[in-house]
Amino acid sequence: MKKNILYIAIAAALGFTACQPEIDSPISKGSEIDLTKYVAVGNSLTAGYMDGGLYNEAIEASYPNLIAKQFKLVGGGDFVQAYFPEGKENGSGYFKITGFDSNGIPIVGTETNNLATTGQTLPGGAQLTAYSGPLPNNLGIPGIAVAHLQNAAYSQANPFFERLKPGTPTSYIDLVGEASPTFFTCWIGNNDVLGFVTSGGSGTITPSATFQANYQALIDKLTENGAKGIIADIPNVTSIPYVYAPNTLIRQQNGGNFPVIPIPNAATAAAFNAAYQAAGYSNPNFVAGNNFPVIVVDDPSTPTVIEVRKMNPSQDLLLYHFLNPANPTGYAGQIATGLGWMSDTDSDNVPDTPTPIADRDVLDQGELAQAIAAVTTFNTIIQQIASAKNIPVINSNSYLLQVLSGAGIEGVQVNGNPFSGGFFSIDQVHPTPKGYAILANIFLRRINQAYNANIPLIDINGMNPRGVKFP
Repeated sequence: MKKNILYIAIAAALGFTACQPEIDSPISKGSEIDLTKYVAVGNSLTAGYMDGGLYNEAIEASYPNLIAKQFKLVGGGDFVQAYFPEGKENGSGYFKITGFDSNGIPIVGTETNNLATTGQTLPGGAQLTAYSGPLPNNLGIPGIAVAHLQNAAYSQANPFFERLKPGTPTSYIDLVGEASPTFFTCWIGNNDVLGFVTSGGSGTITPSATFQANYQALIDKLTENGAKGIIADIPNVTSIPYVYAPNTLIRQQNGGNFPVIPIPNAATAAAFNAAYQAAGYSNPNFVAGNNFPVIVVDDPSTPTVIEVRKMNPSQDLLLYHFLNPANPTGYAGQIATGLGWMSDTDSDNVPDTPTPIADRDVLDQGELAQAIAAVTTFNTIIQQIASAKNIPVINSNSYLLQVLSGAGIEGVQVNGNPFSGGFFSIDQVHPTPKGYAILANIFLRRINQAYNANIPLIDINGMNPRGVKFP
């Protein structure tokens, strides 16, 4: 299964300030909640996934684990996590920075030592060593979507799920029922849009009726024994560096301007347009002068032609996988040799072959609008279901926007810059340990507010969790 990418959350809509408050009243869980058995429900963000993988350091840094430690201070119960065994602590493997190129750009490699892979393959990826401990309190499953919640077969396809229940098909909702929480956090739904976004619109968005039925079933299961909890909704799909950063990086590495294709005259433009149409594409409408690169925006309803057009860099977003993570400076050079227009395949210094940017490499403005509309629909469903159960909801995107503003959050100076911002890990989707600590405090603040509690917040600056790890 494709590694998910998850979209994160953050802002001031919940009465939050960037400064740590002084606690004048005694610490307390309040009289409204029972923290005997806290269970965290969700996807990769809940699991602690970071740097493109799940490994013990990441699991330890997960926001549910940090929340559980604060719950302990007011009498909360034990919190079990599905760590990998000794000698296999690097789990699925992960991205790491191995050095820097001549321009100071980080070179990204992959951790291949002490992995927990078995050598076998499941439909969703490499099988992982089975977990043999008690049922975890952290039920974060990287890759899971609301669409999967009632599908027992999914548990044997997703490596992160299968390691918890090897050989025993179990729906996620049944797993939640087995956990039987007295208090829960629930943050799920990102992956019902994320695969569509990170594949440039090539993936699918969960139908809203499926989302509603499965989300309702999940919340019903969580609350069937009277458990209370907190829900986080889905942030905007553009609020992760994987989506918003590439166009900016490209401009920065090209003197502040997005690269263009200079076409010397109308005759050359007409020849390029004709070459595209002869190769089965629509007319890209090149003109004499500067042209932005051509992208594929194929429409399945027109099977006899592959639709292309010139991109609009302010609305069409190149995705992070399109860049070489080891050298994001290379895009302008690729444009110069034909990417997004015409390449020279016979080495006679004459461009002769159409080479548009592939559909999967760019989230065009139409696909972006489709994804945003889906997030809006899903968040409306989440809010309606939560309201009916009197469960408070965290507006996740508002908090993430505060991160992106660079103004600081939870008294911590972070921003959305790739590598250096402190909040996002190397995969440009999931948080760093510092980012997860910020998320934990956001949940704790909302719990305190909603349930008349005074659970201590994390002193993040005192804790000093890492951002991206540099060599």
